[in-house]
Amino acid sequence: MAEALAAPVEFGPEKMTLSTELLKALTAGDVVRLEQLMSGEGRPQADGHVAINVVNGGVASPPRAGASCLLGVTCNGNTALHLAASRGHAKLSELLCEKAPSLVATRNRGLDTPLHCAAKAGHREVVACLLSAMRSGGEETVAALRARNCLGATALYEAVRYRHAGLVDLLMTEAPELSSFTTEDGFSPLYLAASIDSLEMVKAIVRPALDGTPSPASYSGPEGRTALHAATVATRGITNKDGHTARDLALRGLVPGRLYYPMDPLWIVHHFLHWSGASVAADPPVLVDNVVPTDSEEETSNEDFYDTKGGTIGSVLIATVAFAAAFTVPGGFIADDRPSAGTAILAKRFAFRVFVVSDTMAFVCSVVATSFLIFGGTREIPRNRRLMYSSMAPGWVSMGAVSMITAFAFGFDLVLGKANRGLIVFVYLACLFTVACSSSVWVATDLVGLVMAVQRRTGWRGLFNIHRRPWNLMHSPVAMYLHWPLLLLLIAATFVVAIALNIALPNY
Repeated sequence: MAEALAAPVEFGPEKMTLSTELLKALTAGDVVRLEQLMSGEGRPQADGHVAINVVNGGVASPPRAGASCLLGVTCNGNTALHLAASRGHAKLSELLCEKAPSLVATRNRGLDTPLHCAAKAGHREVVACLLSAMRSGGEETVAALRARNCLGATALYEAVRYRHAGLVDLLMTEAPELSSFTTEDGFSPLYLAASIDSLEMVKAIVRPALDGTPSPASYSGPEGRTALHAATVATRGITNKDGHTARDLALRGLVPGRLYYPMDPLWIVHHFLHWSGASVAADPPVLVDNVVPTDSEEETSNEDFYDTKGGTIGSVLIATVAFAAAFTVPGGFIADDRPSAGTAILAKRFAFRVFVVSDTMAFVCSVVATSFLIFGGTREIPRNRRLMYSSMAPGWVSMGAVSMITAFAFGFDLVLGKANRGLIVFVYLACLFTVACSSSVWVATDLVGLVMAVQRRTGWRGLFNIHRRPWNLMHSPVAMYLHWPLLLLLIAATFVVAIALNIALPNY
């Protein structure tokens, strides 16, 4: 019998439509007029047919005396109870359930029951009336409570979809089994409630019964996802039992006053949560700004200062070598008795131009790094500024070193000349390998997934860190993790071009 009620409803054999007067009374919610129409029905219908039949052998309850006119339908297959339920006429719905109980289990052409219509419209009193009528009826009406429409949705799913939290609470109290059904696409009511970020509806669906029985709610969603996946996408301020968000926990993992390497896992987690729009609690921990250092922190700062001496020495060494190379150019200078006296002999060669550019980059980067290291060790400068300078210096030192390696390769090319092509190719390949190895500590090849997550969350604004004010382009994923791969690709392309020119055009 339940299978019969779950099947579509036919409107025949000769479809009887609702009269105009009856439609007016139903849409207006006029109980008195409806009773008059039913009481004035003293003669049989013209065709004598029942308008609503349940297929597959289902037997509908016969209407009470004077109520056969209620068995008609509209062009969309809506019965009198569908019309009353969708418009929120509670008293009218109660009267219809009393006079024609079979209407509770009927469906329109969209396979919606009156309960579906009331749930979509958000009429709590009508839903309560229909639930009472279904519970008091036979197996057919009880089975109709779990009916699905053409979308595969139950009344509970429709209440969630239209965001009627009060109806969800009522349906979970009266019919919690509805939370275990999913649509044809795999959406459960709990997954839908989580995806629209409705905490009230989620609490109602997962709430245990009064006797302590756990909620039968399904957590499933499409493509193997669960309600938790939907919640993490819809809500960015999820907190634990202590009221901390994910970004709060990431912040508390960082030690105030400590310098972090950009590829440090703690540093990566904190920054990518920020770029993806993750929120913080009202009292986030202070990391750098306005920190008054204690004695132990001052000792740590002293250790950090002395550790930077090695970086300072290396930076000064790069600047010295680059400065010296600028005035001892490979190939020498034109003699005084020749035109353009005093200029470089190989000035028009491609390799010489690249040598000049890379040597200039090495000198500039090392000088900037040296300045940052000096300022980072000056006690008179505020501590947060010193930390900023010290954190920026390693990147400039590395860029200076890579530029010096590039200048070395092209300088060797100019010195060896076209008579040693094989040796020149070896120098380029060896230097390219050295550049790749020295840059690998800065190239974030394993962060592609995190970058894609930021793009999905906040779009291109998150990638450039301009999704919230104040903007800070220098601390964006593009600036922090993309400039090194681009520099490496540029140097590699320059080496490849130099090798090709050395083979095809030796004198270029």
